[in-house]
Amino acid sequence: FQCNTYGGDTTFWLVEDQQIDCNSDRHKLAELYAAFMMIIYPFGITALYAVLLYRKRKSLVSEERDKDKSLYKIGFLWEMYESRVWWFEIFECLRRLSMTGMLVFVDPGSPTQIVIAILNSIISIIMYSHLLPFERDSDDSLAIVSTWAIFFTLFGAFMVKTNVDDQEHYNDHDIFGYLLIFINCAGLGLVALEMAVVPIHYLFRRFKATHYHKGSLMGLTDTETISSRS
Repeated sequence: FQCNTYGGDTTFWLVEDQQIDCNSDRHKLAELYAAFMMIIYPFGITALYAVLLYRKRKSLVSEERDKDKSLYKIGFLWEMYESRVWWFEIFECLRRLSMTGMLVFVDPGSPTQIVIAILNSIISIIMYSHLLPFERDSDDSLAIVSTWAIFFTLFGAFMVKTNVDDQEHYNDHDIFGYLLIFINCAGLGLVALEMAVVPIHYLFRRFKATHYHKGSLMGLTDTETISSRS
């Protein structure tokens, strides 16, 4: 879909293959085919996921959803999320689309394209931080750190695109570079930390003291009270 003119030539040539005239009948047909497949594949699959989840929404919010065999076939759409956000996979699909394919149509290579991507990443940060959608807390933490890493990477790209580091008063590009490296490595650090904590937690559970209570949980019965006084 990206076409451009070169030099004094007024013909729009395809950026990916400058031998293809974007105004030719062959390319117009290819654009129609690509648009149709966009409806079928990325948007169509997302719509299908939405229908499948919406039809089972009452079962998905139930505490017994893990035992409901009618939900097993669509388990890959909900099993990683908490029941209150059974719809979150739809947001995930839209988030991926907005951060990849959809950006192609927003003035490619311009600062505006990066700004739109930054806004998308901010929305993702708000959604992950506010909803905490995943069943595992470690997955929530990893998702939040990853979206922050995307935000800072895009922010750095925006600074480079607008030549901020060429300004005479700007002397912190090294610090910002180190910050980008730290943020992008933080996700790997969380995964490594979780892997280290799991065996340690298992050992504590294996060797901790076990307490046995002979009395009833709700308090001593009359028999137990008499025996304890004696």
